Amino acid sequence: MVISTAMEIITRATGAVPAITATLIAVYALGILIIPTAVAALTFNLALNNTILDDIRFESRLSAIQMVWIAVSNLLLTLVSLGLLYPWARVRMARYRASCITVISSTDIGEFAAPLIKSGGAVGEEIASFLDIDFGL
Repeated sequence: MVISTAMEIITRATGAVPAITATLIAVYALGILIIPTAVAALTFNLALNNTILDDIRFESRLSAIQMVWIAVSNLLLTLVSLGLLYPWARVRMARYRASCITVISSTDIGEFAAPLIKSGGAVGEEIASFLDIDFGL
């Protein structure tokens, strides 16, 4: 609403629609897509790099620039395909995020997970919600 009002005011005042429209779209894309994606990547790195479970550490090496590139290209490809590539775009983003996560442990992961599996804990569900993974059945 604000952008359309600003575009109307600028159009009536100057008549320079294409240049102003392109500038406003660029500012809008910067504010809506690029900045939140970069901040999300850096926040994810900070959260995961400071997560410790017993003697298990996590390391995340997400690149904000790479995340922005994937988000922008996913958006463009989804728009061009009229939404048909949306599932592919989600998988592409999840694959990149998963490829940048490392689990570091001095003990066997099975020893850590065995008591959790027996007790039926909710660790897997919490990790899935943290990574924004949906297992809809």
